[in-house]
Amino acid sequence: MHAVRERDVELIRKFSHEFGSIRNAMFQYAVVKGYLDVVKTYLARYPQVLKARSLHTGGTALHNAAATGNILVVKELMDLMSAEDLEVQGLDDMTALHLTALSGNVQIAKYLVEKSSRLVTIKCRPYTLPLLMAFKNEKWDLAQYLYSVTPPQALTQEDNGREGAELISFSFYSKEFDIALKLIRKCPTLTFAKDYSGNSPLYILATMCSAFLTGTQLARWQKWIYHSLQPAASMEDSQGTQIQPDASMVGENVEDGQGNQRNFIFHSVIGCFRGLSKNLLHLLGVESIHKKKLAHAQTLEILNFMCKAIKDLSLKQIQEGVVLQAMLQAVEQGNVGFIRKMCKACPILRGIVDGKEKSLLQFSIECRQEKVYRLLIGLMSNDARQLMANEVDKLGNSLLHSTGSLSSTAIAQLNHIPGAALQLQTELQWFKEVESIVPPKFHGMVNKQDRMRPRELFTKNHKEMVKEGERQMKEISSSSTVVGALIVTMMFAAVFTVPGGTSGDTGIPMLLDKRLFKVFIVSDAISLFFSTTSIVIFLGILTSRFAEDDFHRSLPTKLVAGLSTLFFSIATMMVAFVAALIIMLHQITWIIILAVFLASIPITSFAWMQSHLLVEIVMSTFGSGRFPKK
Repeated sequence: MHAVRERDVELIRKFSHEFGSIRNAMFQYAVVKGYLDVVKTYLARYPQVLKARSLHTGGTALHNAAATGNILVVKELMDLMSAEDLEVQGLDDMTALHLTALSGNVQIAKYLVEKSSRLVTIKCRPYTLPLLMAFKNEKWDLAQYLYSVTPPQALTQEDNGREGAELISFSFYSKEFDIALKLIRKCPTLTFAKDYSGNSPLYILATMCSAFLTGTQLARWQKWIYHSLQPAASMEDSQGTQIQPDASMVGENVEDGQGNQRNFIFHSVIGCFRGLSKNLLHLLGVESIHKKKLAHAQTLEILNFMCKAIKDLSLKQIQEGVVLQAMLQAVEQGNVGFIRKMCKACPILRGIVDGKEKSLLQFSIECRQEKVYRLLIGLMSNDARQLMANEVDKLGNSLLHSTGSLSSTAIAQLNHIPGAALQLQTELQWFKEVESIVPPKFHGMVNKQDRMRPRELFTKNHKEMVKEGERQMKEISSSSTVVGALIVTMMFAAVFTVPGGTSGDTGIPMLLDKRLFKVFIVSDAISLFFSTTSIVIFLGILTSRFAEDDFHRSLPTKLVAGLSTLFFSIATMMVAFVAALIIMLHQITWIIILAVFLASIPITSFAWMQSHLLVEIVMSTFGSGRFPKK
């Protein structure tokens, strides 16, 4: 006992305060530490300690044993307890099964449930079943077991299915879709049930773009792997499962020396192949991609059951219930996979409007979700498209007015685009795209709220963006003009100080017939011409009027031309420098190699820092853009 007091005197003191005596404290200490012999001794001498309850939490020894995961101690205590004793609730109304859900011990949970099946339906505060507690604490094995023994009505019928909705919501958040799929298959009406945060599973799924392929970012080679995998295919062989060779391959007589040699070679080859394939699959991320595809398949199956529940609803029930909220949230988040599935299963969803009589199409424009916009346009017939283009909301805003507004969602979308100039170009592309689908009468229509036409509203809300875009373009042009001027000066001077010198009488370069000299002079001339061109282009930008429409095509085109010519001038300048260096120091190899390496640094740096902006501008200005015609 001396060793006990040395180590855990504070714990024993705590138990003595909670359970009222040193005897109870020592018993609780033995339970927590898992000292089975001590527990048996105390139970034999003092049976009353078994049901002693904490003065603070109301818990018993079984609560402490379950919390610490001591299986043998729990079994010993349970043998002396009745089913009603197992249902004693302590702090926050937790039973021993709730505490087991925190530790995740499946064996203890089985012992408890086998003796008292009612434990799985007892709720603790705040109104949580043991199954939900295991799920929230990411104890997946225990959650699977508890789901198998929890009565379905405890999840689907009590409190309007709130527990079931909470379970499905947490399943979505944690991306563990197995239990959610089983539950929604049993009770599709949980689609509309509200969880404890007031949201429905349908609404939660609408917010999760990554649960669908359309919301998952994959490289081209990852997409190839993704589409070549089967969602339910077993990955065990690639992860190291033992492969049992056929006896005929190894040799019938295992005692024979030749058979043993064949057996050894075969297993060695198989082991090497398995190790290489495992490492290769891990390197390529095949396991991760497979899990994503499996999750996507499960999500689509869950959504199928939800769609079946929605089909029986009327238009009024849809617009006044959780379905409209989910659809609006999906549009705001850009969840194309969710919207496509819902609209195909229930076509009337394409024409629903919110309380402000704003359609999904108008809301997608307001949120600047071009993928959703293209999807909705593609799902509509020509007649439906024309009808939708004529719609206005309660405030008299047409589709074109929505392009002039800047909601918080639209600003969040624009923040993914580098620079105010490109952001303004995107906004102008939106305006011109919507302008092409609405009838001409809406181009000059005044709304009720602002008493403005669409273009006036656009100008008002994008005034600061125009100023910021002008400042950005001027800064880039000014700094690039300085760089171009320096290159012009150096390249012009280099022509008159050529390597090798010139003839005193004629002024003709001495190394005129050398191939490297021709490389030098051509590179020098190209660099001079390109840098001069870039200066002229950037001066054109600096003297531009910077009107709104200039940001649509004129200014981005000039910026692309200016940055491209400046890059080529820098690249050819470094070529000219290296050529001159080789001519002068052709006998010192290591200096030439070092010079070539160092000359590549400024070219690579410029390309690395400016390529992202340049590619964005080129794709946005000359590519198919956000609204391809097809």
